[in-house]
Amino acid sequence: MRNSFTLLSKKVFTALTGLLITLGLIATLSSCKKKPENGTTNLPSDASVTKTIKDELSSTTDVPEKHITVSTSDGIVTLSGSISNLLAKKKAAEICENTDGVLSVVNNLKVTTDRPDEAIQNDIDRMLSTDPATENWEISSTVNNGLVTLKGAVDSWQERKLAETIVSGVKGVKEVTNNLQISYSGNRSDSEIKAEVKNMLEYDARIKDNRIKVTVDEDTVKLSGSVGSAPEKRLAVQKAHVTGVAGVKADQLEVHPEFKENSFHNVDLSTLSPTNIQTAIKRAWSYDPRVPAGKLNVKVGENIAVLDGDVLNLNSKLAAEEDARNTTGIEKVVDNINVKRKVVVSPKIPTTDKAIKKRINNAIIRDPYVDTVDVKVKVAQGIVQLDGSVENDFKKQQIQRIATDVKGIIAIDNNLKVTGTN
Repeated sequence: MRNSFTLLSKKVFTALTGLLITLGLIATLSSCKKKPENGTTNLPSDASVTKTIKDELSSTTDVPEKHITVSTSDGIVTLSGSISNLLAKKKAAEICENTDGVLSVVNNLKVTTDRPDEAIQNDIDRMLSTDPATENWEISSTVNNGLVTLKGAVDSWQERKLAETIVSGVKGVKEVTNNLQISYSGNRSDSEIKAEVKNMLEYDARIKDNRIKVTVDEDTVKLSGSVGSAPEKRLAVQKAHVTGVAGVKADQLEVHPEFKENSFHNVDLSTLSPTNIQTAIKRAWSYDPRVPAGKLNVKVGENIAVLDGDVLNLNSKLAAEEDARNTTGIEKVVDNINVKRKVVVSPKIPTTDKAIKKRINNAIIRDPYVDTVDVKVKVAQGIVQLDGSVENDFKKQQIQRIATDVKGIIAIDNNLKVTGTN
C-alpha cells in the first residue's frame, strides 16, 4: 500500500510540475508578446511591406531606376536587379529600412557602369585629397572594373567609414572594399569601453537604449536585446565603435517595430543635467571626423544648445550642429559657429574664390546624380551662389551637399530653380 501511495504521489507531483512548467512557459510567451504601452503588435504583412517599398521606390528621385525587384519574407526584405550608382543602391536599402515592419535588408542590387577605371581613380584621388576631413589622411586606392579597394591607416572607425562614404559618391564606383586599418595604440579595459558605449547609446536621441544590453569581452562589444527599427540597430552598431573597440557583434540585437513608440525612450529627460548633456555633445564631436577637435564650445540650458567657436569649412559647422541636435535632451540648437575664411594660394589645396569655383564644378561632374545638370557657380569671398535650374528638389539639395564638402566655403546661397515635379 505504501508503495502504491508513493507511486501515486510521484505521478501527482510529476503532473503538477508539468502543469507549472506549462503555465510558466505560457506566462513567459505572453510577456514576450505583451502589447507595449501606447504601442501595437499589429505589424504589416510581408505583402503590405513589399507594396509600400515598391511605391516609395517608384516615387523617389534618390533611386532613379524603376527595375528593382522587391521581395519580403518574415520581415526580411531582399532587393535584386541593377542600378546605375552605388549611392542609389545604398539609398534603396535605407528606404527599405525605414519602412514599418522591416527587420533587415538583403541588398543584392548590382551597380552597372562602364566608366573607365582610370577616370574613377583620378576622381577618387582628387576627392580624398581635397575633402576638408580627409586631405591629410594616409589613404591609397586601387580600381579594378569599378571595384574600389581602400588601403592605409586612419585614427578611428568613424574615419574609416567616412572615407568609404566619400569614395562611394564617385561616379562609376560599383563597390568599395574597405581595408583601412585603425591605428590605435592605447589600451582600454573592457569596463571602460562598456561604460562609454552605454553613454553613447543613452545620449543619442535616435536610440532607445533601455532595451539594449551591452557586454564587452577582449575589446569586442556585443549588443543584445531589442530596438525598434533596422536603422536604429545600424546606428547602435555605429555608436558602439568607440575608441579601443576591436569589433561589434549585434546578431542578438533583434528588431521589434512595436518598440519604436516614444514610451520606450531610454531616459527621463527631467533627470538630465545641462552638464551631462554638454558632455554628451562634446563626446559626439570627438567621434565625428568632420568636427575639428578642441575648436568648439557648447553651453546647455533649458534644453537649448548654444554652439560657438571657429572652423575652417562649412561642413564642420553643419556636422557639429547635427551632432548637437541628435543629443538626448536637446530641443533646439543655436549655431553661432564662425566659418573662418583662410585664403591660401601656395599649398596643394588653395581656398581662393577661383579655386573653390573650379572644385565645385569638378565635384558636380564627378557626382553620379547631377553630372549632367547646368549649374552656374559664382564665388565671392568664400560665399557661393548657385544659379540655374534642376529637375527636382533632390538634385537641388544634392548640389548643395556637394558644395558643402568643398574647402574654403563659408556660406551657400542656393538659388537653383526646380522645374519639374518631385
